[in-house]
Amino acid sequence: MESKDPLVSVIIPTYNNGHLIGYAIDSIIGQTYRNWEIIVVDNTSTDHTLELLEGYANKVNLRYFTIQNEGVIAKSRNYGIKQVTGEFIAFLDSDDWWEPQKLKESISALNTGMDLVYHDLWETKSHTMRRIKRKVKTRDLKTPIFTDLLLNGNGIINSSVVVRKAIVEKIGLISEKKSDIAWEDFEYWLRISTITEKFIRIKDCLGYYWVGGGNVSNPNKTLTILKEIHLRFQSQFIDFGKRNLYPSWIYYGILTAQIETKQIRTEDIQVMWSKLNLKHKLFILIKILFNALKIN
Repeated sequence: MESKDPLVSVIIPTYNNGHLIGYAIDSIIGQTYRNWEIIVVDNTSTDHTLELLEGYANKVNLRYFTIQNEGVIAKSRNYGIKQVTGEFIAFLDSDDWWEPQKLKESISALNTGMDLVYHDLWETKSHTMRRIKRKVKTRDLKTPIFTDLLLNGNGIINSSVVVRKAIVEKIGLISEKKSDIAWEDFEYWLRISTITEKFIRIKDCLGYYWVGGGNVSNPNKTLTILKEIHLRFQSQFIDFGKRNLYPSWIYYGILTAQIETKQIRTEDIQVMWSKLNLKHKLFILIKILFNALKIN
């Protein structure tokens, strides 16, 4: 019998994650919402990923493709977007997984007239799927959403998002620019927010974010990304400044990265200090004090 529920296309990019991707796929198979397709885009894995995918493809509605994304994961996601046949597109990283009710709750929220839905994820260590008592938190976004995202930072987690395909068709593909690597998701939410304000956050925690692998922050990389964001949206930040509105999260991130890489300068603190909120000022003072104690 043909399902009356709209089809959800789940896009999973992967590379040499054969030891974990099964958890992601099994979490989709175990959904209480049954009308889905899985599209896996593999970046020429050299482990047993392809053999695993072939086994799933023979049993469930899963298609897999192999490309060379040249280190740009957006190329894999975009290739997947081009293959979708569903009314909705969901993103899932190959080392993350969902709670059984994730798609049902997401589609119910979207059916209230929303265009993009997201939620918190549990942090988890290794493939044991045991949660740790901490969440990767999202936040409710205020309108205009574009302004909220720029002033307060990315409040959306990639592996939680389900979005209408019609929105993706209007806004285009995810950025594949080298300068956007590691923040291409944020750039995408910003672009989407220029054509719709219909974002909705589900209060429940409906998935797991694996922190057992390469999810370790690199302060030099963070510094480069934040400076690129600040440069990219400089005109908007200047306009915000005229209203005494500042992206404290960016200046806090830059100063933190400079402290961690020992690039901090007194003049940097002087320029950015007035643009930090009270909480970030306190954190910076603590970091400077802690760093001074380590040196001594």
